[in-house]
Amino acid sequence: MDTQWQAHRAAAAYQTATRFDRSRLVDHQGVTVSTGGDIEMKQDLVNRHVRSELAHDWEGALETMTDEPFYEHYPIGIRVRGREAIREMWIRLLNLADLVPEIGKATHKQWFTEDTVVEMYEWEIELADGTTMPSRTWTVFHFRDGLIESERVYSDENATRLIKQALGGEQFMTYPGVERVTIQQ
Repeated sequence: MDTQWQAHRAAAAYQTATRFDRSRLVDHQGVTVSTGGDIEMKQDLVNRHVRSELAHDWEGALETMTDEPFYEHYPIGIRVRGREAIREMWIRLLNLADLVPEIGKATHKQWFTEDTVVEMYEWEIELADGTTMPSRTWTVFHFRDGLIESERVYSDENATRLIKQALGGEQFMTYPGVERVTIQQ
């Protein structure tokens, strides 16, 4: 996919995250406050989920998800459906040294509505030659029955390149539960 399309998808994710009714939006830095207890439950669930992922506690992360969870990665255009396929994706993605350690140094923002949580990470990726490149991802969490049903991940060109590298390209596409998603242009 070309760079313009990747930038378009990332911008669309950001616009989706900022288009919410501001009277019901909660910024984790306290910019806007909501009185809804359901929002705090979702924030706690997402935070527990992310902590479990980063700690490689796959079972702990899966406990925060429905029985039939799925991920969609844009602009890569893949869907990862089911617990086994998700576990395989995590093993591949979260063992990539260039991607994960820098998240701890990332700028992190969260936005909340009654039915969605959006997270944005910005960080510098250090390359083998010592130079750095900026990176940004947005993740939109959807819920069902009090658990995470799906994550839709939007990434800029730099993060997309790392995600593709970590997943292993076409070989990952043969894993049961992994399929292509048609991206409408």
